[in-house]
Amino acid sequence: MPLSISWKFWNWGENGVQLHPHFFTYPALMFYLHYAVHCIHYAVGYFIGMYADLSVFQNSFAENPTHFIVLARIVSLLFDIGTIFFTYNIALRLWNKTCANVAVVFLAINPLHIQQAHLINVDTPLTFFAVCAVYAALRVFESGKMQWYIFAGISIGCAAATKYNGALLGLPLFLAHMLKHQSSLADFSRHRVFLLSAVCTVGVFLLSNPYIVMDFQSFREEFVFVQWHMEVGHLGLDENQSTLGYYFFDSLPRNFGWLMTFGVIAGSAMMVYKRKREFYILLSFPLVFVAMLLTWKMRADRYIIPAFPFFILCGTYALYEGWNALHTFAQKFSFTKNRFVVHSVACMLLIVILFPSLAETYSYQRHHTLPDTRLETKHWIQQNIQKGAAIAYAPLGISLDVHSYKILPIPFSATLTKQFSAFYNYEWYRDFDVVLGSTFDYGRYVKEPHKYSAYIAYYDALRTQSQLLFESAPNDLRNGPHIWVYAPMKNFRSEKFSDSLLQSLHTVGDAQVITFAGKLAAILGTKNQIEKSEQLLATMVAIDPTNQEVRRGYIFVLYQEEKYEEALRAAQIFLRIYPQHPEMTGLLGNILLQLEHFEEAEQVLLSAITLDAQRSEPYLDLAILYETTGNYTQAVTVLNKYMMTFSLSAEEKIQIAEKIAALREVK
Repeated sequence: MPLSISWKFWNWGENGVQLHPHFFTYPALMFYLHYAVHCIHYAVGYFIGMYADLSVFQNSFAENPTHFIVLARIVSLLFDIGTIFFTYNIALRLWNKTCANVAVVFLAINPLHIQQAHLINVDTPLTFFAVCAVYAALRVFESGKMQWYIFAGISIGCAAATKYNGALLGLPLFLAHMLKHQSSLADFSRHRVFLLSAVCTVGVFLLSNPYIVMDFQSFREEFVFVQWHMEVGHLGLDENQSTLGYYFFDSLPRNFGWLMTFGVIAGSAMMVYKRKREFYILLSFPLVFVAMLLTWKMRADRYIIPAFPFFILCGTYALYEGWNALHTFAQKFSFTKNRFVVHSVACMLLIVILFPSLAETYSYQRHHTLPDTRLETKHWIQQNIQKGAAIAYAPLGISLDVHSYKILPIPFSATLTKQFSAFYNYEWYRDFDVVLGSTFDYGRYVKEPHKYSAYIAYYDALRTQSQLLFESAPNDLRNGPHIWVYAPMKNFRSEKFSDSLLQSLHTVGDAQVITFAGKLAAILGTKNQIEKSEQLLATMVAIDPTNQEVRRGYIFVLYQEEKYEEALRAAQIFLRIYPQHPEMTGLLGNILLQLEHFEEAEQVLLSAITLDAQRSEPYLDLAILYETTGNYTQAVTVLNKYMMTFSLSAEEKIQIAEKIAALREVK
């Protein structure tokens, strides 16, 4: 997500850059950070001669984005290394070097941390800023120096500017400040540095997210939607499992092992029991953060990762105290005086506790290096499907070249499943050359067939009304979803869409319909399905009558179908809204010419030339009009002006000259 959004900041094809993310699901700090990486990448590439200009840079991303992705992953890796560094220092300040070393070992081999380091996301940076903020809060409690207040404020601001729930990191700082000055809370001068840190937090957040203020309405709408999404969950969640059960009986044991999971719980309880103020500061963020996660129906491993360093610190503390108790008890026996034996036992116990994490990490790394069904399918399509073919598919992680194929993404939503079912009707795609299906979405729908019956019906139609060309299934040697490549059978095609199918689009948001129907209409136009294109464009005009491009496309389709009376009415309405539109004025003149309304056509075509003298069509139409009505002198005049206005090829000049000569002979 950060990589794709930051790439749009370049505003390709337009002047200047466009730093508005037009996306408020996450704050914008990571988008701008990755854009800065792009800028450095381009500057270095330009200096060493790799990129002659920005167009080469853009084409490099389109042709092979591998090095762009690697650079973005390095950013995630650096945040991960930073998390290890600050976790080590927290453990060092709270306990000793041994505990610090044990904590970072657990963190470094943690499978979830390793998985997220492979990705380009916001959760890994949030985890880094979380440990920074808590470390700074501990230093505030320890020394009360202004520099740590400022560092804490900046860290909290960066965390909130990475993901909104990062604002919860204000709690450890507030707690550290209050515990530090609990004997002098009435003295306002004691709170100035805390207010300074708050100013730093707000300042960093707003500087990183100026469009939250500048486009507050869009931010508010998307933020409300995100809250709703978290509360209700989305497609594919196990309805029989609670959020508490998911995190504490699935996620934590899978990533820590049961022994370390018990250690995390025991260590947290021991810290609370010890009543040490530093422990309260340390625990404040993970406890409140996890409590917030437990109020959501939506859940995922990556959501809880910002709490993992603190869980590991709690588990490390439990191991430390447990080992001390065990060592004290074992001193009664003579063999414990042998340091080699003691160290060997300690290492074996540590390996036993680490083993589940190591096994999960090994399994992930092994599967991560295996071939993927999506890559195999992409290569098969490139080798077996002819260029220019029309291909439709729902999101499944395949990126096909839009210059080689006519691609229609089937809209997919994990939350608005009822509304988006309108797009999952096989009737839309029967004229396509290829339609892809996969368990990426089907595997979720089939879990609740009664709830998602429309989606199941789509896949049933896909199987029964298409020919299976290729499939790629996951196994021990291949990752990814099960993918099917189908070719729709021609005998199921129809000349028009049904009215009920078109009506179903009115249940979906206007923006999604316009995007989907516009792309579908364009593809069907290239497949000579003009009547279906007209139906789609008419639906789009009804949904968004103010959309100029939609109206324009609709009129051109009517013209292509030779429905001149309908095209005439539509063009006249268009020009009442946009009276200075030279292209549509010229088309209106042509339509009037086709309908033999010669006098009106002449005036409109002359107006089109006045609006834009560099458009060739009105000249040629005007010449045809004059020739048709017997006004050969005017026809010759228009053609002479046409030759002087435009740079013509030698062949075109000969053709026009011959036409002029023929008209003079008739005259």
